[in-house]
Amino acid sequence: MLYSRRGPSNGLPMVLLHGVIRSHRCFTPLLADLERAWEVHGVDHAGHGDSPRANRYRVVDYASPVVEYLEERVSAPAVIYGHSLGAMVAAVAAAQTPERVRALVLEDPPFETMGARIAGSGMQPYFASLKPFAGRPFDPRGLSKVIGAVRDASTIRFMARCLSYLDPAVLDPIVIGEWLQGFDLEDTFRRIACPILLLQSDPAAGGMLTPEDAARVSAAAADCTLVHLQGIGHQAHWLDTQTLLRHLHAFLLTL
Repeated sequence: MLYSRRGPSNGLPMVLLHGVIRSHRCFTPLLADLERAWEVHGVDHAGHGDSPRANRYRVVDYASPVVEYLEERVSAPAVIYGHSLGAMVAAVAAAQTPERVRALVLEDPPFETMGARIAGSGMQPYFASLKPFAGRPFDPRGLSKVIGAVRDASTIRFMARCLSYLDPAVLDPIVIGEWLQGFDLEDTFRRIACPILLLQSDPAAGGMLTPEDAARVSAAAADCTLVHLQGIGHQAHWLDTQTLLRHLHAFLLTL
Protein backbone atom coordinates (compact mmCIF):
# COMPACT_ATOMS: atom_id res chain seq x y z
CA MET A 1 0.00 0.00 0.00
CA LEU A 2 1.47 3.34 -1.06
CA TYR A 3 1.39 6.00 1.63
CA SER A 4 2.70 9.47 2.35
CA ARG A 5 3.19 11.06 5.76
CA ARG A 6 3.09 14.78 6.50
CA GLY A 7 2.95 17.03 9.52
CA PRO A 8 4.77 16.91 12.87
CA SER A 9 6.13 13.49 13.84
CA ASN A 10 5.07 14.19 17.42
CA GLY A 11 1.49 14.96 16.37
CA LEU A 12 -1.37 12.52 16.86
CA PRO A 13 -1.92 10.34 13.78
CA MET A 14 -4.71 10.86 11.27
CA VAL A 15 -5.16 8.40 8.40
CA LEU A 16 -6.95 9.57 5.23
CA LEU A 17 -8.82 7.01 3.10
CA HIS A 18 -10.04 8.16 -0.31
CA GLY A 19 -13.03 7.23 -2.44
CA VAL A 20 -13.23 4.83 -5.36
CA ILE A 21 -11.18 5.66 -8.51
CA ARG A 22 -9.30 8.43 -6.68
CA SER A 23 -6.11 8.55 -4.60
CA HIS A 24 -4.77 10.07 -1.38
CA ARG A 25 -4.17 13.29 -3.36
CA CYS A 26 -7.92 14.00 -3.31
CA PHE A 27 -7.47 15.28 0.27
CA THR A 28 -5.14 18.09 -0.85
CA PRO A 29 -7.67 20.85 0.11
CA LEU A 30 -7.49 19.72 3.76
CA LEU A 31 -3.75 19.15 4.11
CA ALA A 32 -2.50 22.69 4.74
CA ASP A 33 -4.81 22.89 7.74
CA LEU A 34 -4.45 19.37 9.13
CA GLU A 35 -0.68 18.95 8.83
CA ARG A 36 -0.04 21.86 11.19
CA ALA A 37 -1.03 19.74 14.19
CA TRP A 38 -1.59 16.16 13.02
CA GLU A 39 0.73 13.48 11.70
CA VAL A 40 -1.24 12.92 8.51
CA HIS A 41 -1.05 9.60 6.67
CA GLY A 42 -2.45 9.51 3.14
CA VAL A 43 -2.82 6.01 1.68
CA ASP A 44 -3.85 4.66 -1.71
CA HIS A 45 -6.24 1.72 -1.72
CA ALA A 46 -5.28 -1.44 -3.59
CA GLY A 47 -5.71 -0.99 -7.33
CA HIS A 48 -5.57 2.82 -7.00
CA GLY A 49 -2.73 5.28 -7.44
CA ASP A 50 0.63 3.58 -7.05
CA SER A 51 -0.58 0.78 -4.77
CA PRO A 52 -0.38 -2.84 -5.97
CA ARG A 53 -3.37 -4.50 -7.56
CA ALA A 54 -5.51 -7.03 -5.71
CA ASN A 55 -7.53 -10.11 -6.55
CA ARG A 56 -10.87 -8.70 -5.37
CA TYR A 57 -12.28 -5.22 -4.89
CA ARG A 58 -15.33 -5.49 -2.67
CA VAL A 59 -15.56 -2.91 0.12
CA VAL A 60 -14.58 -5.50 2.74
CA ASP A 61 -11.51 -6.51 0.70
CA TYR A 62 -9.98 -3.05 1.10
CA ALA A 63 -10.04 -3.27 4.91
CA SER A 64 -7.28 -5.82 5.61
CA PRO A 65 -4.44 -3.66 4.19
CA VAL A 66 -5.73 -0.71 6.25
CA VAL A 67 -5.74 -2.81 9.44
CA GLU A 68 -2.21 -3.98 8.66
CA TYR A 69 -1.14 -0.39 8.06
CA LEU A 70 -2.60 0.76 11.39
CA GLU A 71 -0.83 -2.03 13.24
CA GLU A 72 2.56 -1.74 11.55
CA ARG A 73 3.04 1.89 10.50
CA VAL A 74 0.99 4.06 12.86
CA SER A 75 2.50 4.57 16.29
CA ALA A 76 -0.70 5.33 18.25
CA PRO A 77 -4.47 4.94 17.92
CA ALA A 78 -5.45 7.06 14.91
CA VAL A 79 -8.32 9.18 13.77
CA ILE A 80 -9.41 7.75 10.43
CA TYR A 81 -10.98 10.16 7.97
CA GLY A 82 -12.68 8.32 5.13
CA HIS A 83 -14.54 9.68 2.13
CA SER A 84 -17.11 7.57 0.26
CA LEU A 85 -15.50 4.12 -0.23
CA GLY A 86 -12.87 5.19 2.30
CA ALA A 87 -15.57 5.90 4.89
CA MET A 88 -16.95 2.38 4.61
CA VAL A 89 -13.47 0.85 4.71
CA ALA A 90 -12.67 2.97 7.77
CA ALA A 91 -15.74 1.57 9.54
CA VAL A 92 -14.78 -2.04 8.75
CA ALA A 93 -11.21 -1.43 9.93
CA ALA A 94 -12.41 0.19 13.18
CA ALA A 95 -14.69 -2.78 13.84
CA GLN A 96 -11.83 -5.22 13.25
CA THR A 97 -9.16 -3.41 15.29
CA PRO A 98 -10.89 -1.08 17.76
CA GLU A 99 -7.76 -0.62 19.86
CA ARG A 100 -5.98 1.06 16.90
CA VAL A 101 -8.72 3.63 16.11
CA ARG A 102 -9.30 6.71 18.25
CA ALA A 103 -12.19 8.17 16.23
CA LEU A 104 -13.82 8.01 12.81
CA VAL A 105 -14.77 10.82 10.44
CA LEU A 106 -17.01 9.41 7.71
CA GLU A 107 -17.75 11.72 4.79
CA ASP A 108 -20.83 10.70 2.81
CA PRO A 109 -20.44 6.89 2.70
CA PRO A 110 -22.77 5.64 -0.04
CA PHE A 111 -23.72 2.29 1.53
CA GLU A 112 -26.74 0.86 -0.29
CA THR A 113 -26.78 3.66 -2.88
CA MET A 114 -23.95 1.67 -4.45
CA GLY A 115 -25.13 -1.64 -3.04
CA ALA A 116 -28.62 -3.09 -3.34
CA ARG A 117 -30.06 0.13 -4.76
CA ILE A 118 -27.56 0.49 -7.60
CA ALA A 119 -29.47 -1.91 -9.87
CA GLY A 120 -31.22 0.11 -12.55
CA SER A 121 -29.91 3.42 -11.23
CA GLY A 122 -27.79 5.94 -13.10
CA MET A 123 -24.75 4.83 -11.10
CA GLN A 124 -24.42 1.57 -13.02
CA PRO A 125 -23.96 3.08 -16.51
CA TYR A 126 -21.84 5.89 -15.03
CA PHE A 127 -19.23 3.55 -13.57
CA ALA A 128 -19.40 1.30 -16.63
CA SER A 129 -18.58 4.35 -18.77
CA LEU A 130 -15.37 4.93 -16.79
CA LYS A 131 -13.90 1.49 -17.42
CA PRO A 132 -12.44 2.25 -20.89
CA PHE A 133 -10.27 4.94 -19.23
CA ALA A 134 -9.02 2.79 -16.35
CA GLY A 135 -5.36 1.85 -16.61
CA ARG A 136 -5.10 3.67 -19.93
CA PRO A 137 -3.11 6.76 -20.96
CA PHE A 138 -4.20 10.08 -19.46
CA ASP A 139 -7.16 11.27 -21.59
CA PRO A 140 -9.14 14.19 -20.10
CA ARG A 141 -10.64 15.11 -23.47
CA GLY A 142 -12.00 11.64 -24.01
CA LEU A 143 -13.38 11.48 -20.48
CA SER A 144 -15.02 14.89 -20.93
CA LYS A 145 -16.95 13.60 -23.93
CA VAL A 146 -18.39 10.83 -21.74
CA ILE A 147 -19.13 12.64 -18.45
CA GLY A 148 -18.69 16.31 -19.26
CA ALA A 149 -22.32 17.08 -18.50
CA VAL A 150 -21.93 16.13 -14.83
CA ARG A 151 -18.39 17.37 -14.00
CA ASP A 152 -16.42 20.58 -14.50
CA ALA A 153 -13.24 20.61 -16.59
CA SER A 154 -10.72 20.70 -13.74
CA THR A 155 -12.46 17.84 -11.93
CA ILE A 156 -12.52 15.80 -15.12
CA ARG A 157 -8.79 16.36 -15.58
CA PHE A 158 -8.08 15.12 -12.03
CA MET A 159 -10.40 12.13 -12.53
CA ALA A 160 -8.66 11.26 -15.79
CA ARG A 161 -5.30 11.23 -14.03
CA CYS A 162 -6.65 9.00 -11.26
CA LEU A 163 -8.26 6.67 -13.79
CA SER A 164 -4.97 6.30 -15.66
CA TYR A 165 -3.55 4.57 -12.55
CA LEU A 166 -6.66 2.50 -11.77
CA ASP A 167 -6.95 -1.27 -12.13
CA PRO A 168 -10.03 -1.67 -14.41
CA ALA A 169 -11.18 -4.59 -12.23
CA VAL A 170 -11.90 -2.10 -9.41
CA LEU A 171 -15.09 -1.12 -11.24
CA ASP A 172 -16.46 -4.62 -11.83
CA PRO A 173 -18.07 -5.35 -8.43
CA ILE A 174 -19.67 -1.89 -8.47
CA VAL A 175 -21.25 -2.33 -11.89
CA ILE A 176 -22.51 -5.86 -11.24
CA GLY A 177 -23.87 -4.99 -7.79
CA GLU A 178 -21.46 -7.03 -5.64
CA TRP A 179 -19.50 -4.15 -4.08
CA LEU A 180 -21.12 -4.51 -0.63
CA GLN A 181 -21.07 -8.30 -0.61
CA GLY A 182 -19.96 -9.42 2.87
CA PHE A 183 -20.59 -5.99 4.42
CA ASP A 184 -23.15 -5.88 7.25
CA LEU A 185 -23.87 -2.28 8.23
CA GLU A 186 -25.53 -2.90 11.60
CA ASP A 187 -23.01 -5.51 12.74
CA THR A 188 -20.07 -3.33 11.66
CA PHE A 189 -21.23 -0.24 13.53
CA ARG A 190 -22.28 -2.15 16.64
CA ARG A 191 -18.66 -3.32 16.97
CA ILE A 192 -17.15 0.18 16.71
CA ALA A 193 -16.10 1.49 20.12
CA CYS A 194 -14.85 4.97 19.19
CA PRO A 195 -16.71 8.25 18.55
CA ILE A 196 -17.95 8.78 14.99
CA LEU A 197 -18.57 11.98 13.03
CA LEU A 198 -20.93 11.10 10.17
CA LEU A 199 -21.08 13.81 7.51
CA GLN A 200 -24.12 13.50 5.25
CA SER A 201 -23.96 15.48 2.01
CA ASP A 202 -27.20 16.83 0.59
CA PRO A 203 -28.95 14.21 -1.60
CA ALA A 204 -30.48 17.06 -3.60
CA ALA A 205 -26.94 18.23 -4.47
CA GLY A 206 -25.54 14.80 -5.32
CA GLY A 207 -24.97 13.40 -1.84
CA MET A 208 -24.97 9.59 -1.70
CA LEU A 209 -25.71 8.82 1.96
CA THR A 210 -29.49 8.51 2.21
CA PRO A 211 -31.44 9.53 5.34
CA GLU A 212 -32.43 5.89 5.79
CA ASP A 213 -28.83 4.64 5.85
CA ALA A 214 -27.73 7.52 8.06
CA ALA A 215 -30.46 6.55 10.54
CA ARG A 216 -29.29 2.93 10.49
CA VAL A 217 -25.73 4.00 11.35
CA SER A 218 -26.92 6.31 14.13
CA ALA A 219 -29.06 3.55 15.64
CA ALA A 220 -26.33 0.90 15.54
CA ALA A 221 -23.33 2.97 16.67
CA ALA A 222 -22.66 3.69 20.33
CA ASP A 223 -21.44 7.27 19.76
CA CYS A 224 -22.36 8.86 16.43
CA THR A 225 -22.66 12.57 15.67
CA LEU A 226 -24.61 13.11 12.44
CA VAL A 227 -24.13 16.40 10.57
CA HIS A 228 -26.22 17.34 7.52
CA LEU A 229 -24.26 19.34 4.94
CA GLN A 230 -27.09 21.30 3.37
CA GLY A 231 -26.55 22.27 -0.26
CA ILE A 232 -23.19 20.45 -0.47
CA GLY A 233 -22.61 17.47 -2.76
CA HIS A 234 -20.69 14.22 -2.44
CA GLN A 235 -17.18 15.73 -2.66
CA ALA A 236 -17.71 18.01 0.34
CA HIS A 237 -14.01 18.40 1.15
CA TRP A 238 -13.56 19.96 -2.31
CA LEU A 239 -16.89 21.75 -2.67
CA ASP A 240 -16.95 23.56 0.69
CA THR A 241 -13.65 22.97 2.46
CA GLN A 242 -14.16 25.60 5.15
CA THR A 243 -17.56 24.27 6.23
CA LEU A 244 -16.19 20.77 6.40
CA LEU A 245 -13.14 21.87 8.41
CA ARG A 246 -15.39 23.72 10.86
CA HIS A 247 -17.34 20.55 11.61
CA LEU A 248 -14.18 18.45 11.65
CA HIS A 249 -12.36 20.63 14.18
CA ALA A 250 -15.39 20.94 16.43
CA PHE A 251 -15.50 17.13 16.57
CA LEU A 252 -11.75 16.66 17.02
CA LEU A 253 -11.71 19.07 19.97
CA THR A 254 -14.03 16.70 21.88
CA LEU A 255 -11.70 13.70 21.72
